[in-house]
Amino acid sequence: MNRESKVLIIHHNDLDGYGCAVILRAFFKNSRNYPASFYDIDQKLQDIEYDNYEYVFVVDVHPTKVDFLDLSDKIILIDHHPSTYGNVKKNRYVVSNKKKCATYLVWHYLKKTFPENKFDFFKNFVYCVNEFDEWTNRTPKGKCLNELLYGPYGADKAQFITRFKKGNTRFTTEELDFVKKRREDFKKIYKDLDIWELEKTNSCFVMSDDFVNDLAHKLMHEDGYDVAFIKQIKKDRVSVRTKSDIIDTGKILESLGYGGGHAKASGFFENDPIKLKEKILRIEQEILKITSCQGSQKIAYSIGKDFL
Repeated sequence: MNRESKVLIIHHNDLDGYGCAVILRAFFKNSRNYPASFYDIDQKLQDIEYDNYEYVFVVDVHPTKVDFLDLSDKIILIDHHPSTYGNVKKNRYVVSNKKKCATYLVWHYLKKTFPENKFDFFKNFVYCVNEFDEWTNRTPKGKCLNELLYGPYGADKAQFITRFKKGNTRFTTEELDFVKKRREDFKKIYKDLDIWELEKTNSCFVMSDDFVNDLAHKLMHEDGYDVAFIKQIKKDRVSVRTKSDIIDTGKILESLGYGGGHAKASGFFENDPIKLKEKILRIEQEILKITSCQGSQKIAYSIGKDFL
């Protein structure tokens, strides 16, 4: 493997996934990226013409079954979502218990694989993406990057990769004006928001196609809810967020066969109102069990000291 290798990058279609693509495309001169979601990654892995590439990176996303990773020995998995797929011998790096986003893991992988190259110029970019994806937000620049990805660069995200391929996190006046306008839009949406409270747990349900992360954060950390369900009407997606350290929403959704994700940020799809209500009430039952016994332990998988 070298900078001239022909590389395909399959990445999650969020900021963290695009952050991975930014770094990998900045390093590999002969590369292309292909966004995917957890709901179509299986098919996309089957559709790849593996003979056309020397390496295929699958980053910030993983298939439903490990068998899909066996379609080619050219596949390199780097992911921070919990799974049992970690296997260093097969180039599968899964680190879900270090509070590091996939962009950080990709950056770390390249630094370790190519120690002769300098990657320090990506340090601030990686930090910003990590703060946003892990939702610690000690810098507002992570949110800014996310707004820009889906705003000015939303119609052509290849421009986002070009814009930040040198790790620059200093925004232009136009970009800052856009972000400021978005802050005003959020205030208006929150002011007009209808909030439905669940009966058995300290949880709420809202509907909004925009500002999912910001709404969840405000509902939990300012309004005091432990769990927030946000239904995105246009996408039929329901995001499930929690601030609790004992509630693993991703594990709950996976066990129920609804969806999956991180412990504190997960999601599922449902367009039928009756089925949606049934699923939310079923999830609430699982939350109630956990909060009642206070004995839940989060499952985390790591490839160990050989990687981090």
